[in-house]
Amino acid sequence: MSSIRLEVLMKITDERGVTKTIAIPTTLSSRSKPEERDYTIAADATQLCWDPTAVATENPSSFSFLLIWSDGNVDVEFVTDDGGDVGKIIWSQRVVKDVPLILGADDSYAAAAPGDDIFAGTLDVIERIRIKDASSAERKVKVILME
Repeated sequence: MSSIRLEVLMKITDERGVTKTIAIPTTLSSRSKPEERDYTIAADATQLCWDPTAVATENPSSFSFLLIWSDGNVDVEFVTDDGGDVGKIIWSQRVVKDVPLILGADDSYAAAAPGDDIFAGTLDVIERIRIKDASSAERKVKVILME
């Protein structure tokens, strides 16, 4: 059995110099080995980094842990219900230099209801992830997935 130990230690200092420490230790276990991928993304290029609907051999085919870390700002595109079974949703998130994006599941809502109520939609899963380097410099990006 494989595992990932995630140790987050936040130190928050207010304007008076008072520091508060918050520790969040978590261990995630999986029957499969974590998949670690390293990309070098050229300036203004987009890299497909995970798509189990288009790549029959994609491993893992789903995830219970995702980490994306970059040495500079990149934009990450997530597609829920890429097959369009209930209503594709595409959203993006900026990942800034040295601040990793971490997700603990691939669950995501699709088919937003009238009035923009996404939670009245259908719970589905993220089915595609692409990363875009919108800068004028090459970026190194690490992606870790675990089923």
